[in-house]
Amino acid sequence: LLASFGIAADVMLVKDGASTSVIITPATPSIMVTQAVEELVYHIKKATGAELNVIPEETDIPKGLTRIYLGDSKPCRQAGILTNDLSPDSFMLKTRKNEIFISGKDSAGTRQNKSADSTGTLFGVYELLERTLQIRWLWPGELGTVVIPEKDVSLPVGLDITIKPNLEQR
Repeated sequence: LLASFGIAADVMLVKDGASTSVIITPATPSIMVTQAVEELVYHIKKATGAELNVIPEETDIPKGLTRIYLGDSKPCRQAGILTNDLSPDSFMLKTRKNEIFISGKDSAGTRQNKSADSTGTLFGVYELLERTLQIRWLWPGELGTVVIPEKDVSLPVGLDITIKPNLEQR
């Protein structure tokens, strides 16, 4: 499934139901980044059957795989994503050849007290899932989650999106 941005799709996450990418996190990811990783891995597997591997940023990255950087990491900062400059719950999504960067304003927080947390990276992952796989969350729980099976998942090269919520609290 190609994201419909009017640009040729080049960055493959999954091809023919097999993973062509790896998720890279900061060395010590926050609980919000960890949750974003879990959501991305779960929904990609549910839609395609492909399991995305997750490694910390200081690990050697296997050659030939698309790199998906999640959270405030050195590669995201080098790509121009400065999370300290973002407002709460905001995020940036950028793509380059064989690289996807998703990083947002995150706070340490806990899963139980999400209303007090800034979860920008998690919202960035949800944006990617909505745009690439048209996943919809109609109401809480498995029954309210709509996932259409796909064999391919890709994004166009050259995306540079910043999304900031219109309201301070979602």
